[in-house]
Amino acid sequence: MVPADDATPRYETANREQVELYPCDLEALLPPGRAARLVWRFMEGLDLSAFYAQIKARDGRAGRPAIDPKILVALWLYATIDGVGSACALDRLLHRGIVTLARVAQDGTKVRASAGVGSFRRPATLRECLRQAEQQLTRTQRQGEAAPRSRAEAAPHRAAEERVARVQEALAECGRSRQSPDGE
Repeated sequence: MVPADDATPRYETANREQVELYPCDLEALLPPGRAARLVWRFMEGLDLSAFYAQIKARDGRAGRPAIDPKILVALWLYATIDGVGSACALDRLLHRGIVTLARVAQDGTKVRASAGVGSFRRPATLRECLRQAEQQLTRTQRQGEAAPRSRAEAAPHRAAEERVARVQEALAECGRSRQSPDGE
């Protein structure tokens, strides 16, 4: 059958630069015997009801849900095991975005921790993180060149730019702390 008009045909084609999402078993990604597994097993045995009672976000009310106290206490304990001994140091790592909760997965029973807090202080690790962040930024730039983006579609690009900036700041901070006589 021949189309009745001369309008351009509309069709979908392969997008070879598309980011692929695939299902993965977070439990299988963390090898047995890792400190994160031991911390989580310990956390499951604690009574954290006092922490849960302090949460203001409640069913049926407006507001964003709080982060599970079990995750926060586990993060604190894991940081302590990894050599971060002060709340101020852990807060600085979280506040600067050097350590984020974006890579923590929680399904009600398990937490996957891909790296210790201390590993983000080493320049070599930060340089690798910067390389990955720059690659992500390049990918988002290429995806954005295809068509004009809405604010929501531009969000991954903004996030990639912010991540590059945070890692660059962490590298600079690492260089400054190595030069100061009382470096952390």
